[in-house]
Amino acid sequence: MVHACLRSITLGFVLLAICTGGFSDDFAARRPALGLPGSGGMVNPEGTFDLTGASHINIPLAYTIHAKQHQWGIYWGDEAKPGDIGEILSLSVGSSKPGSGLSLTALHIGSEGFSGAVQKQLWRETGKWPAMAVGLYDVTDRVDRGGYVVATRRLGGRQPTGLQVWWPPEQVSVVSADDPRTWGQLILNHHAASAQVEPARPLLEAPEVTSPPHLDGVIGVGEWELAGAQVYHFAPGEEMIVMAAYDEYNLYVCLSVPSDHGFGPGYGATLLLEVPQQGAAIVDRHHYRYQVEVTHTGQVARSFCQGQEGTWGAPVASSEGESMFSAAASAGGDGAWRWPVFELAVPLSNLDGDGEKKALGFAVGVTLPAGGTYWGGAEKWVDLVRFPADRSSYRSPYNQVFPTRPDLWGTAVFEDTASTNGSVPISVITDEVKVDGQLNEPAWEQAPAATYTVFRNSTQTVRVLADDHTLYVGVRCAISRGQQTHRSCQVYVDALGDEGLLPRADDRLYHFDAADDTYRCMRWQNDSWSQPTPSRFQAAAHSAPVGQQMVDSYEFAIPLRELARPSGEANIGLAVQTRYEAHPAPRQVQRGPARAYLTAGWGGGPFSGHGFGGLSLRIGQRGRGIVEYDGAGVNVGYVTRPAGTKYNLMLGIANLAGPHDNQITIAISQQSQF
Repeated sequence: MVHACLRSITLGFVLLAICTGGFSDDFAARRPALGLPGSGGMVNPEGTFDLTGASHINIPLAYTIHAKQHQWGIYWGDEAKPGDIGEILSLSVGSSKPGSGLSLTALHIGSEGFSGAVQKQLWRETGKWPAMAVGLYDVTDRVDRGGYVVATRRLGGRQPTGLQVWWPPEQVSVVSADDPRTWGQLILNHHAASAQVEPARPLLEAPEVTSPPHLDGVIGVGEWELAGAQVYHFAPGEEMIVMAAYDEYNLYVCLSVPSDHGFGPGYGATLLLEVPQQGAAIVDRHHYRYQVEVTHTGQVARSFCQGQEGTWGAPVASSEGESMFSAAASAGGDGAWRWPVFELAVPLSNLDGDGEKKALGFAVGVTLPAGGTYWGGAEKWVDLVRFPADRSSYRSPYNQVFPTRPDLWGTAVFEDTASTNGSVPISVITDEVKVDGQLNEPAWEQAPAATYTVFRNSTQTVRVLADDHTLYVGVRCAISRGQQTHRSCQVYVDALGDEGLLPRADDRLYHFDAADDTYRCMRWQNDSWSQPTPSRFQAAAHSAPVGQQMVDSYEFAIPLRELARPSGEANIGLAVQTRYEAHPAPRQVQRGPARAYLTAGWGGGPFSGHGFGGLSLRIGQRGRGIVEYDGAGVNVGYVTRPAGTKYNLMLGIANLAGPHDNQITIAISQQSQF
């Protein structure tokens, strides 16, 4: 919807400019900047805004933005004499597919008024050919209309090398696809008792399931709940989750890397199988390699190889002429949060092996590129730390339905029993409790607790107190410092403890936001927690560093009279959900050499019927140096996006070598994705 609106606004500007056309000569010498995408910003070969992309000042790039990309910019130049152009305002919206983008730009050219520009990429960059695009600048001829053709090519050697993460554990970039002795082992669990396993090799057990997962790159509700799983922490704050299951037809494998790496071209997954496991030193006909790769168009490319006496053979097709396996990949995460997910289904009938497939040699790897296109960027993501513990974060198949399903909540019990994953004892007190979020009264310290480890090595503790009038809920979570910031906490109360499939009108949601110190009470209505209801509950939060961890705590005081409870000490359905904003952890990757981009073209209008060209060279991790000739003179400049901001800043000197006066150019722009 937003994309369509911006595109409509841009077209409106262009149509308005057509209706009010005009003319001004010598535009090439007087404009502060061109105002096209990449002018004062950075665009990569896929037409996506990226810090590793190319930039320019007064010439276009062949890399053309595509659908879901837009940029606005303000460009200002000095030495502008009366009647000259002192600034250009621009708004660009992309359309079409990556590699063949269509850019529409609305321009306000100083005192000359509105105009526009259109650019279409003809083909993407290949191993032999540069990217090529054609365009029309100043479509209303306000100053100097002219068409152009431009080519851009990446220079500077190989692509950045990424990190390849393998399971078995502790084998980052060590597992060899050519040496089955470095692989782990997979047990199909109905053979677990009779399978010949090697104790020294990492083991993953895959259970048999009756309902196979749907291959869509999203860990759907309940799809992988029964699968065998391993979580491998391959770097600080980084981990890979490996899950496996099977039915009578297929072996199902899921690889997930919850992180800030984003998702896009260059991501891939590898599955290696040895059938049956035999500890061979080289690959042969018993070894299979399944490869999944995300292409530059966002599609999933699949390849399959079988070993042939020490080497991998050519890809093999099944008798039906279809692929030997199925696969899906996306940034689908678990349907609520987004990160790379790969799902594969390998037909068991296609695995040639001697005897039953009791134990398989097994290794899986995920490739995370260091640079390139990251769709969605390295945005902050959110963890949900919950009570009960197995509902926390991405590991739970219940992420989306949890707030609407009391049968998934835990229980606060008055019985004097030890806490379990789904229950916590209520400690009856007579002393006064101050609601300040610190949980430092003796009653809190003496109360039994439900304590468990949750996402990213954090530990959460839930305690519940009660007196004659109030139910107190205390939540304390210790997390790694610098990785996350607590945002809010909400407590779900099922007053009758009946664990229904849907909340009742007498159930309550108590929400407290630590960011702006606000709280509210909601009740269930019209299939959602949408009805505010009066409440006199209190809440507070407190945060303090303890060693290398940050300890956050929440404290709720809920009047019992607000809960439609029967008399006596009946159990209470209880759930706690703490929201954390997680700061992206540094990517543990090797980076390739700095990139440079070469652009050349010819055009009329603003380019005075001359050729133009330029070089964009990466300087540091967040900047581009620019040297270009725009048909009127030589320009130099530097573009950067300061850390922690969304804006690009450009400083340049135009007409450095030419017949016209030098001109200092300053620009600010913002490039965004929908």
